[in-house]
Amino acid sequence: MGVAAMYFGGANPVLTAMGCLLFGFSDSVGARLQAYGIPAQFILMMPYIVTIAVLAISMAIKMQAARKKESSLLTHSVA
Repeated sequence: MGVAAMYFGGANPVLTAMGCLLFGFSDSVGARLQAYGIPAQFILMMPYIVTIAVLAISMAIKMQAARKKESSLLTHSVA
């Protein structure tokens, strides 16, 4: 999860810290949900599901920005 937070932050210490807080929060919420009778297997899965979701969203945003940058380079080089 630490590596995932670093990747999410993209070498930005503030974003990396926010990622660590997000992953820690999901782990803490999981511990609180055990009091409501949710099976332990789902509780143990929760931090990893949040990690995968955050990385997928982060990757999609970075890919979209790269495509936008690439397309802007192509339109400027043609003109």
